[in-house]
Amino acid sequence: MSGHWYDDEAGPMVRPFTLTGGRTRSAEGERYDLLAAVSAVPDAEPAGHLDHARSALLDRIRDRPCPLAELAADADLPIGALRVLLGDLVQAGLVRVGQGAAEAGRPDVRLLREVIQGLRRL
Repeated sequence: MSGHWYDDEAGPMVRPFTLTGGRTRSAEGERYDLLAAVSAVPDAEPAGHLDHARSALLDRIRDRPCPLAELAADADLPIGALRVLLGDLVQAGLVRVGQGAAEAGRPDVRLLREVIQGLRRL
């Protein structure tokens, strides 16, 4: 997505609020966890035309699920804008957003190990 929406010298060509239609929350009001796995619904097809931003997100997760934070970094989008776009895709039945570690009620072991290793290096 960044190749179409971002110019290395000029910066972003389209502001994130333009991609979301000025919305700061998804239609359902969901606040997806940063560690939640985002995946495409198999064999789901859009009912109508998807704009470039939404179709590019869908293309990024078609082959493998991706954590929301990683998807935001790959797409070069702020988390808030990505949450709105994902909410649209969830509402359209094209994407699933799994529970993050915090929502599941248990800590993410991998993340805890990385924190411990980082603390030991200090």
